[in-house]
Amino acid sequence: PVRPAEYVTGLTLDRTREEIDAADRTLAHLVTTIRGQIGLGSQNPGGWQTSRPVQIPDSRAVESGLTSGPRDGGQLVFRGEESHYVVNLFRTAVSPVDLHYVAYFQDGNFVSSADCLGDPSIRHLFTQITPDARRRSYGGIGRRFKVLARQFGHLMRTGVNGRLVRAVLDVEQGAIYYYRISGEAYLVGVT
Repeated sequence: PVRPAEYVTGLTLDRTREEIDAADRTLAHLVTTIRGQIGLGSQNPGGWQTSRPVQIPDSRAVESGLTSGPRDGGQLVFRGEESHYVVNLFRTAVSPVDLHYVAYFQDGNFVSSADCLGDPSIRHLFTQITPDARRRSYGGIGRRFKVLARQFGHLMRTGVNGRLVRAVLDVEQGAIYYYRISGEAYLVGVT
């Protein structure tokens, strides 16, 4: 959003992570520039202005258990299937600094999740809702993403020949990410 009821929407046909990240940065810069021209401050859309690279270990390190605890030392809550691989992968990604919640869905059905929603360092962000209520809410959003992504993908397919792989809903405090892995499997993340 630039201001209430005024939005900038971006679309990229690129496929590599570097190209997609560049498009995200460009869109964030564009919104910040427009806001500056009308006398509004930055919303830091997408978090690009303060982002820092996150190192996700390769699959061999995850499979062998060579990963450490959460990136920032917080405690994680796991739900659902807790395979060694998934737990270690989620442990390296979830942090009170940026990615607070991640869930894996298959065909619209919840499989597993990890979060740091109860971490004291982010408690001030959500004073009217408990961590358990937030988990339920994010799980519900995640289940609905299969249908929403399919509908949005069909709308976009008329103008673009391709499938929706990733969507970012940039909200005022953070973002909700949808990332299609393969087939009917996808991840939902919340910052």
